[in-house]
Amino acid sequence: MQSSRTLQGLSKNSKPIGKAYSILSGALANQVSKQTQQQRYSVLANTTTGEQYEGVKDGGIAQQVDLEYDPKYGFKQHNDHPLFTPQPVYTMVQDINNPYTPVKMIALDSTVFNATIRGDILHRCVTYERNSLRQGTHSTKTISDIRGSAKKQASQKGRGKARIGTHRAPQFRTGAVAHGPQPQSHATELQRKVWQLGFRSLLSAKFLQNELVVFEDLKLANFKTRDFVELMHEHGLVSRSEDVMKTNGHMMVLTDAERQCSSESNELKNLQLACRNILGIKMEEATDALLFDILRHKYLAMDLATLRMIEERLKVF
Repeated sequence: MQSSRTLQGLSKNSKPIGKAYSILSGALANQVSKQTQQQRYSVLANTTTGEQYEGVKDGGIAQQVDLEYDPKYGFKQHNDHPLFTPQPVYTMVQDINNPYTPVKMIALDSTVFNATIRGDILHRCVTYERNSLRQGTHSTKTISDIRGSAKKQASQKGRGKARIGTHRAPQFRTGAVAHGPQPQSHATELQRKVWQLGFRSLLSAKFLQNELVVFEDLKLANFKTRDFVELMHEHGLVSRSEDVMKTNGHMMVLTDAERQCSSESNELKNLQLACRNILGIKMEEATDALLFDILRHKYLAMDLATLRMIEERLKVF
């Protein structure tokens, strides 16, 4: 048998081949958990002849995977192959007016709702958002801004005291502030794809902690605040022991307001009236939502149309 090396070990100077063989262990296939829900595999390739790898044991399955060789980037795998396709995750769609009647089960894009949770990326995203919200209007007067004459106040020598120039100097009362803050922008830059990665990490964390709630739509029967709070309590999103009217961080509702408000019948009118004076529930358009606000709230709720819109914007091809 000729020597074989893993696909990751192939250098760009290796001889190009047309086939490689992936090995999926039968034991690993039965250990797919909810957190990963992806089949673990390893790809081994013969660098000379492309023959089938002969080391398959213990009921393993060898499947042929087509690879394309690029002189600049090496081998590229076909993403439509079943071994390279992430498995979907599922969630229940609920009716906002009937808490005890599930509507249906839907599949979610695993690249959005089952991604690797990156705490470091979330920290970068929150820091970026918080820096952008800083006003930066703090200001102090320099020596040129102080009212008064710039004439030398006393002679240089002969007084037996320290030499002085103008009374506008920082060491004098009503003088300038030395090295004081000036108006500036505290905004920092962040790559768009890094922020999207942070959003995917946050959505995955909410999904894995069962804190993601999907409604079929957001049409409420009425706009009464008391009825809405009772409805959210029946959904299990608000506790009676907690004062949702006076404390923050209970639930955040994401909407696709641009689509829904453009229609003849405003679907969000009752929801806006019902939750606008509830401190613990915040309603925000999905395109304007901050990751910091989503982190501050325990539950994240949205309708099915908003969910699909977020998936379309964040999915990884």
